[in-house]
Amino acid sequence: MLRRVKHWPRGKIIAEMFDEYCEDIPGLLDGPVFLTGHPVEVSPLAKKDPKDPRITRRFEAYINGWEMSNAFSELNDPIDQHERFAEQQRELELGLDDEAHLWTPTSSMPSRLECLQRADWESE
Repeated sequence: MLRRVKHWPRGKIIAEMFDEYCEDIPGLLDGPVFLTGHPVEVSPLAKKDPKDPRITRRFEAYINGWEMSNAFSELNDPIDQHERFAEQQRELELGLDDEAHLWTPTSSMPSRLECLQRADWESE
């Protein structure tokens, strides 16, 4: 585990430390609490903050220790998105990140029609 952590980027370490040391502390997230400034490395679909490119425009809301929402400003810069997904793919291939999503450069978002068809298929 320690060998793997040594190669993690700053944002991944911050996110893992929060999960390990903050999420389950009684009273810490009783709130309502809004966590903002999530690292870019763990928020691949969120826009970067214009004032600090290390963090994203994302928040999580906690009430009584439960995560009630996870929201973000959607990344709509295709170059930034490509770079982030390529980095996740590299980490997945090297075994550095087992939570990275498999991605191919030619994949794209499904069309609205495909989404409706999938929803229709699943309801049958």
